[in-house]
Amino acid sequence: MNLNPLKDLYWILTIGGRPPVRCSARVSCANCKQPCSPKHGTILESSRRRQVLIGCNAFQTQRSAELKFADFHVGQVLQVGPYALNEAEVLAFAQQWDPQWFHVDPEAASRGPFKGLIASGWHTCGIAMRLVVDAFLAGSESFASPGLAYIKWPHPLRPDDEVSLQVSVLETRVSKSNPSLGVLRWRWQLHTAKGSEVLDLEATVLFKLQP
Repeated sequence: MNLNPLKDLYWILTIGGRPPVRCSARVSCANCKQPCSPKHGTILESSRRRQVLIGCNAFQTQRSAELKFADFHVGQVLQVGPYALNEAEVLAFAQQWDPQWFHVDPEAASRGPFKGLIASGWHTCGIAMRLVVDAFLAGSESFASPGLAYIKWPHPLRPDDEVSLQVSVLETRVSKSNPSLGVLRWRWQLHTAKGSEVLDLEATVLFKLQP
């Protein structure tokens, strides 16, 4: 997706704003271990014209692509993307939030250890966050996150890279001390079209459940 670097900086940093032009999500079924397809799972269409394919044991009828806490289960592998990055977006984010020379100066960066401009790691996180919100959290009972277990940037993200996100559900549980609190722990891995992993993190999300 092509972005106007100034107008869309807000899009990168917040939940609101313009949704990705190209965004899809696919889920592997935890029971049969097969990627779901229109013949295998249930096709879900959202108001943003996304298509989400849910595992064969998840739904019986068509509904909104907005997922609820009960829709997540251990073993799910969710695929979201692709998202196309460009140099203008890399520069706009870095100039505002992470103005280190290897993020904002293409000429200097070409002589640096990465042999070219790279995106801020926080920009990479912002891209992953937006993909997850649009595909899975928007409209859910999600209301907060206590934090991350870890965060890694194994390889640099570069202008003109196209990335897709894999999300693996590690744990879902309802708090024993507070039955109205759902806890979801999942791993996010962002990869370029060439196969380089540019983000790896483990996050926990809290959901406000009906009593």
